[in-house]
Amino acid sequence: MGFQVVSLDGDAWEMGHVRPGRGLDEVGKWHPARVPGNVRPDLLRNNLIEDPFIGLQNESSRWVEKFDWWYRREFRLDPDAAGRAFLVMRGVDYECEVFVNGVKAAEHVGMFSPIIADISRRVARNNSICVRIRNTGRLNERIATTKCQMSFGWDFAPPIRAMGIWDGVSVVQCGDAFISSFHADPVEIGDNAWEAHISARILAARRGEAEVRYTLAPANFQGGPEIVRTELIVLEAGANTVRTAIPVDDPRLWQPWEEGDPNLYLVSMAVERDGETLHAATARFGLRSVELFWNEDRPEHEWTFEINGRRKFIRGANWVPADSFPGRVDRERYKQLLVSARGANVNMLRVWGGGLCEKQDFYDLCDELGLLVWQEFPLACPNRPYPRLRGFRSLLRQEASAIVHSCKNHPSVVMFCGGNELSQSWNRRILEDLERIVLLHGGGRPFKKASPTLGERHNWIVHHSLGNIAEYRKESASFLSEFGLQAPPVRESLEQFIPEENLWPLAPAMPYVAAEYLMDLAGPLRRLDRFYAETPELRNARVWTYHHAQLSKIFRYAEQAGFSNLDEFIDGAQRMQALGLQVAIEHMRRRRYKASGVMFWQFNEPWPAICWSVLDYYGRPKIAYHTVRESMNPLLVSLDYPLQEYPQGDPFQADIWLINDRHTEYRDLTVEITHVADGRVAAHAHIEVPRLAPDSAVKLDEPVRFEADGTDSRLVECALLQQGRVLSRNIYDLGLHDAGETPAAHKFAHQLMQKALWS
Repeated sequence: MGFQVVSLDGDAWEMGHVRPGRGLDEVGKWHPARVPGNVRPDLLRNNLIEDPFIGLQNESSRWVEKFDWWYRREFRLDPDAAGRAFLVMRGVDYECEVFVNGVKAAEHVGMFSPIIADISRRVARNNSICVRIRNTGRLNERIATTKCQMSFGWDFAPPIRAMGIWDGVSVVQCGDAFISSFHADPVEIGDNAWEAHISARILAARRGEAEVRYTLAPANFQGGPEIVRTELIVLEAGANTVRTAIPVDDPRLWQPWEEGDPNLYLVSMAVERDGETLHAATARFGLRSVELFWNEDRPEHEWTFEINGRRKFIRGANWVPADSFPGRVDRERYKQLLVSARGANVNMLRVWGGGLCEKQDFYDLCDELGLLVWQEFPLACPNRPYPRLRGFRSLLRQEASAIVHSCKNHPSVVMFCGGNELSQSWNRRILEDLERIVLLHGGGRPFKKASPTLGERHNWIVHHSLGNIAEYRKESASFLSEFGLQAPPVRESLEQFIPEENLWPLAPAMPYVAAEYLMDLAGPLRRLDRFYAETPELRNARVWTYHHAQLSKIFRYAEQAGFSNLDEFIDGAQRMQALGLQVAIEHMRRRRYKASGVMFWQFNEPWPAICWSVLDYYGRPKIAYHTVRESMNPLLVSLDYPLQEYPQGDPFQADIWLINDRHTEYRDLTVEITHVADGRVAAHAHIEVPRLAPDSAVKLDEPVRFEADGTDSRLVECALLQQGRVLSRNIYDLGLHDAGETPAAHKFAHQLMQKALWS
């Protein structure tokens, strides 16, 4: 009988805890568990802990991290199936030992590298698997691990050092040959001529000849013949590397979503002997080229992406893990978030270095949706150099290699980056290790040693340095990859995780204000609150800041809109967040190819938080989500006007920009600009545009002028039309502006940090 795959995912698992180092015979009580999953969600389902995402309840389950956790289940194998068996575990967080039928099969450290163990001599018809997951409370030094960095606590994520079997588990029964990895690299060999370069690693039980059959066919489109190729190879006992090249007839390119179809191919490989299939594997890939070129007038700044030979302006967002318990994120959850990202006209996601190499479903969906991905390695914000010890460098190479190989078949992944906000000089050796891995195995993708790097900026003058939103208009970077403002989610979401008695009144309170600026001391500073008089504001600030609200900064901006109650506070903060993102995004887009991309911080969040996200944990959008959707439209009418107060009767004048991110020419366009005051049309402009060139940003000859009107509402609505069909809309709120001053000392400190810590 041929090979088969037995999934061990599901609810047939049990879990229990012991003191560190103790065996499973000391588990006092076993509880139902789920794989993929994590310890705390399993405890929550069994009503053994309170929901750690509500109020301050996370603190009551921190004890979980002090114990080792055992997971176990039984499984059956077909005795008539092929004779070898391999256990494949795609992700265990973070250190584990694995036992099959009481015999140790593997010991592993690392969250992102898989466990592949030959268990052929240990299995029978009825089997058991037991996994000890070592306690994460012993991981006191964040930068000495490659575990998800934000799990140690971040300014938008709780200190939850999750444990668990967070990705899928299976047993592969096969013959004498087991395909442990299988990749397809697209290579352009001429004008509209492509090959799929196939590489596979095969573990053979003995030396001997085998026949390898390759099949290549379209995966998500009609057309193109199925290609079948057969080769005779000789396998040596042990590990073998097999390579071949398959020409692709009538090639269809994978394109970013606004340029065309994200065409994908499916390639399969079957190893056969004497008419029996020993093992087979499939991979999905796309034909796509990527290069980085210099920006206009800045040959030293290589930040212009070229996809399939065409320049691509990046309209991006920063992606963080979808849940602090990544084991419970499934394809449907990813799909909801990624469809929302594309719905906001985002064309690239930066998978931030403090997070994860996501599950395969994430990258599969990005492939299908035509979303580009910038993937970082699990390094972020070290306050000193990462360890230079041989053991850490070896672990990092192991994890980085696994990340590169897991991304290799995905055309959506177009760049690797060493990590977030780390000094390249302090960490030169480990970054050279990462660069070497990408060069060898990255399929020709570009590599940046860190973010930010030369020509790129994380602009936190606004928000962290309390700068005026107009500071974004001074941004001169070739690529802006982080910026944003905090805002609370809608009230419906707040009420799901902030207890009713802690919603309001609210005010910035010491010592939480100090913790906002001295983040490395945030924990000790917050504990000083017991020395302050207990007031409603202090009590409520304790809960809000536990969910990451930086209240003094949110208040500084929300006060520009004005508020007197919770609903007005939410609305004011969200409107100011939206204004800030609109100003920065459109400024960078008007600087087209002097600036080649803009990425706001952040798209999503890993737990219910008051942070920079535009989509909250429950999937509800903030006002900024809708603003971003307009400001990131591939076709945009953008107004460049003084960011000031416009009382009734004051003159308003704005330069009109038309931006076209598509490689398509548009003709016979109409620009309509309408000033809506208190719900009525106060002024209207109608401009005919004969032609808008592809891949362009053009300022029209004449600005738009009118007198500001209205007392309660003063909007400017822009629309781009073609033969009466609306191609894009954009709205500006003249009743909202930032009158705050930028503190000179804060601005200087921000610039000093950029130079001292991130270079």
